[in-house]
Amino acid sequence: MCAQEPGIQGVVLDPSGRVFALRVAAASGLAALAVALVTQLAGEQRGVLLARRGFYGVLRVVREGSGGPDEGLELLHGRIAHGLQLVRPGRRQEITTYFGPSSGAGLAIRRHPKRLAGEPLRVGVVGLGVGTLAAWSEPGDTFRFLELDPEVARLSQGHAPVFTFLGGARGTVSVALGDGRLVLEREPPQHFDVLVIDAFSGDAIPVHLLTREAFEVWRRHLAGDGILAVHITNRYVDLRPVLRGVAAERGLAALHIPSSERGVLWGSEWMLLSPDPSRLRDEAIDAASLPELGKPEPIVWTDEWSDLLRVLKR
Repeated sequence: MCAQEPGIQGVVLDPSGRVFALRVAAASGLAALAVALVTQLAGEQRGVLLARRGFYGVLRVVREGSGGPDEGLELLHGRIAHGLQLVRPGRRQEITTYFGPSSGAGLAIRRHPKRLAGEPLRVGVVGLGVGTLAAWSEPGDTFRFLELDPEVARLSQGHAPVFTFLGGARGTVSVALGDGRLVLEREPPQHFDVLVIDAFSGDAIPVHLLTREAFEVWRRHLAGDGILAVHITNRYVDLRPVLRGVAAERGLAALHIPSSERGVLWGSEWMLLSPDPSRLRDEAIDAASLPELGKPEPIVWTDEWSDLLRVLKR
């Protein structure tokens, strides 16, 4: 056996060099971790044009595709992208990200019977992002955004906004600050032809927008033949059972609309719901919908009860 003797602070010194090897390995690991953290920080700061810290976290505006045909400004909240606007002349009002023609929101707006008949639409949107949906507006339309974060709203408003979808809209556009559900709870029915709920792509799910009580609010503000478009793209949770549960309880027709896009249009997942099933029988909407496979058990959340574990993706 090798002779051993006590070392500093109780460490047993081993002439075989095992302690020394462990210390070298630990030092190497710390160095690698430091390099990784510095590299990650440098990557997150690359191309950042603007960063603001608000009550709800840090917002960053990042330039993507610099010098290329799809060069644009992207809004990030942490690592979650909340919109992209192209900067090339003639492309600033081009629809991008989750809101393309084959997305649930795009289909709900462009295939609504009023739109097909050339009549103006009333559209409500919970969640502003960079205001991309305003690019779907036509003269005579009214688009109303409800945004929780004042810092997000400032990026699209004022005399020199970073994002100009609102300013370039062809219809009438307004923004109301506050939690979308709380704002609408205080108001008389708005009779929206399309109501878009776009607040679930981040890491933290605002459950209070998906409960039975929340859908009482959404339904009250939806026109009798209106369409509710709920954006459910999320890397962690599958919200389809929740939407199907509350739709069945409230007598709403419901369709799952997955969208596979390319380039500046991103793949997305939507649910379309309507008190008038005929509104979802449009040929384009029907072609884009996907039948429910396996028929997962519907779930109804309430303000008193919800269970995210049941909807975690596996």
